Amino acid sequence: MRILLTIIAIPILVLIFRTLKSIFIPLVFAIFLSFVFAPLNKYLRKKKVHISIIMALMLVIIIILMIASTLLISSAANSLVTGFPRYQTNLILRMQDAILRFEDFSARFDLAMGEVFGYDLTQLLSPGGFSISGAISNLMATTVDISWNFILIIIFLMFIVAQDGSLAKRLNTVLSEYDRKRTETTLGNIQQQIQRYLLTKTVISLCTAIVGMILMIMYGVDFVLVCGILLFVMNFIPNIGSIIASGIP
Repeated sequence: MRILLTIIAIPILVLIFRTLKSIFIPLVFAIFLSFVFAPLNKYLRKKKVHISIIMALMLVIIIILMIASTLLISSAANSLVTGFPRYQTNLILRMQDAILRFEDFSARFDLAMGEVFGYDLTQLLSPGGFSISGAISNLMATTVDISWNFILIIIFLMFIVAQDGSLAKRLNTVLSEYDRKRTETTLGNIQQQIQRYLLTKTVISLCTAIVGMILMIMYGVDFVLVCGILLFVMNFIPNIGSIIASGIP
């Protein structure tokens, strides 16, 4: 009976998550930001700073970081759009050569390119079939769409921060003294581990990006800012992120 209920519940949960993904994704980001700002929140609460001032300070910090990130990504995208056409023809020729080699190999097994990739790569990689400018424009349009979730993330974050102080009171009403202390200790340990992981990962990613950008400048590599951003972001992807990042320069 339990197995049957589980089988029935899984598709329902998947359907609910897919339907409400526009809400769950901002909520996840808000929870992530609440862990990031937890030390500041805790420090200001100890100093008896009013919750409205804490929220306003967090909002200012988030807006500043968002503006700085947007300007940085925009500058990197502009440099890529203006500089990549110099390399596009050579890149397409190399990829077409790789396709021809693969076609020779696949011909031995009577295997067509479309059967492997599902579409015509030759058409995609033709000079008129691919445009980095168009790809980046689509990416920027997607980024603009995602940015509309910013307000929803802020609302969730403010709600989480406002309710943070009332958690202890609620635990007192439903748990015994021993269970309450154990629960608070467990939650505190989880929060510290997440913060330590984020801090360590951020420092390592930042150092990797800075060192990589310095080396690329020394060797005259183009798109230094783009590569630096990719180095920083890819290091946050577990396992394969560092491997991909090592091949970016």
